[in-house]
Parts: sequence; structure tokens; C-alpha cells
Amino acid sequence: MPSCLNNHTGSAASMETQGVLTIFRRSIEKLSLRINPFIGDGDARSYSEVAMENIYGDEHQVKKSECTGHVQKRCGTGLRKLLQKSKGLKLADGRPLGGRGRLTLPRVDALQNFYGNAIKSNKGDPEAMAREIWAGLLHCSDPPDHSKCPDGPDSWCRFKSDLATGSSTYSPIENPLVPAIIDYITPLYKRLTDSKLLKAVANCDTQNPNESLHHLAWSLVTKDQYNSPQEVQLGIDLGILYFNNGRLYTNVAIMKAAGLSITKQACQIFYEQDAHRVYIGGIAGSVKYKQKRKQRRAHKLKQLSAFTAKEGVHYSSGKFTTQSKSAARAPQKCRKCGQLRKGHKCTAV
Repeated sequence: MPSCLNNHTGSAASMETQGVLTIFRRSIEKLSLRINPFIGDGDARSYSEVAMENIYGDEHQVKKSECTGHVQKRCGTGLRKLLQKSKGLKLADGRPLGGRGRLTLPRVDALQNFYGNAIKSNKGDPEAMAREIWAGLLHCSDPPDHSKCPDGPDSWCRFKSDLATGSSTYSPIENPLVPAIIDYITPLYKRLTDSKLLKAVANCDTQNPNESLHHLAWSLVTKDQYNSPQEVQLGIDLGILYFNNGRLYTNVAIMKAAGLSITKQACQIFYEQDAHRVYIGGIAGSVKYKQKRKQRRAHKLKQLSAFTAKEGVHYSSGKFTTQSKSAARAPQKCRKCGQLRKGHKCTAV
């Protein structure tokens, strides 16, 4: 009779935690090493379980280091949640948080980039991180406040770099954030500049290499269909070998160990796959490519905001149910020009 392949008892959500505990428990026995620090994204309670079990004893307690990329995303996620929650709410100046000339999705993206750059450019100094995070927010305010922006000719703030070099390259930001918006999002920024959070991300650690390896492994063993433990193990093993050594070296070594020959055509295909991966990796990691990717994303968000301002909301979870006001009364449009009536003065003849 075949033995049962089930190796986990519990919910699917607890699988990650149990897997991490297994890795830490066997690290000394199998690898003769202690894993420290624990680099996580805060999505699961894996670290809490590892710390509670105190696997390495009191002398070698595992420390937590937050992933820089995931912490950076908290800024954008938090601002987008504020935009969702504040719909229909008027701020202190009598106007909404979002909309044209207010806090838009492209501006959220820009603030998230400011937040991430402030962390990465001040590695090991949480106080400097917090100071530059606030500088990024106040730099976009109306009127602009450059008192916290870094000094010197190499400053990212054109106003301060112009002061240092005597040039005149600075131009005010288009549609800056008025005081009412700054006041509304200040509590979020206080949470994002909490000393405990910035100390946890002070080393600027990242999970990107892990994510890259996972992407390669899951391309061999897809998540959208069932795979036996043997298939998953084989996919992960091949993924690690491909990630470290490339497809050509790995496949030739496997075929040789199995006593099988491999054709020149197959070797050429594996070589081209490895060369393409190295080429794409080099381009994707370049500053020029990253800048273009940010520009494309900003353009798409700006276009989306313009469509929403012109047409109104066409899709939103639960917004158009039979009980909602949106379903009962659709946005009224001008009969002459087709634009939304609210706040619109028609100039069509």
C-alpha cells in the first residue's frame, strides 16, 4: 500500500509559519549555521512563532529585519486607503482629499518613491530616515517647505542644490498639497516614521533575491494546479540549480550523471536561455530602466485619474448593488458636451 503524502495538518494559512519553523529548527543540524536576522515582510506571523520558540537560546535570539521594499509599499497602500475611506468627506478647506489638483494616484506614487529613497539613502541612521521622509512630504506642500530637505549641490531637492551651486533649475511642483491635505495624512506619516519601524528597516535588507528564486521555482511547478510533494521538491531543486548555475551547466551535469548524452542543439537552446536571463537581469537592474518603468507607471496612473475625473467610477466592489445610492442614481452628465454635471460649467454652443 502506498504511504500517505500528507505532510501538514492545519489550515493553508498556517503552512508558511510551519515551513519557516522547520527551516529554523534544522538549520544547525543540517547546515551548522544560525539564521539571523529574520528578513520578513510582515504578512505572516512566522517571526512571532520563531521568537516565541526561542530556537537558538537566549544567547542567540533571532532579530527581525523588515524588507525595505515591503515597508516602502506601506506608504502607497496607506495613502490609497485614505483616498478610499475619505470618499464623500470634506476636509478643513471644504474640498475632498482626492480629485484634480488634490491627492491623485500619481502623487501617491511619487510620495511612495520619496519614502523609499529616504530609507535607502540613509542606511543605518533611523533618525536621518525620519527627517528625510518628512522632508519629502513638506517638499510637496503648498507653500513648499524646504527646511528639512538635505543641503548641498548633490541634494535631490533642486531648491537646495540651486542654493549651493548658484544655479536656477528649481521649479515649483505642479498641484502641490494644500495644508488641509497635509494635516489629514500627517497621522499616517507619524506611523510610517515610528522609530521601531525605521530601526527594523535600518539595514535596508530586501527579499528581492528570494522573490526572484521563487519566481523561477514556481515557473517549473505552477501554483494553479495540484502537484505531489515529489514534484514540488523536484521543481524547487531544479529552480535552485538553475538560479545558481544556469540551465546549460545544470542540465548537462544531470544528463551526464544519468549516463545520457545531450545534443548540441539542446546545449545551444540552454545557452541562449541563460544568456537571455543575464541580459534581461542586467537591463532590469539598470538605473535607466528603473526610471523608464517609473515613468510608464506614472503615465498610466495619470491617465487613469483623468478617465475617472471625466467619466466617474464605472467599477468598484459593492458600489453598485441594489442597496447602494450609486446604483439608484447614476452620475448626471451634461447633454451638450457629455461631461459630468457636478462642478461643471458647459461652454458648448
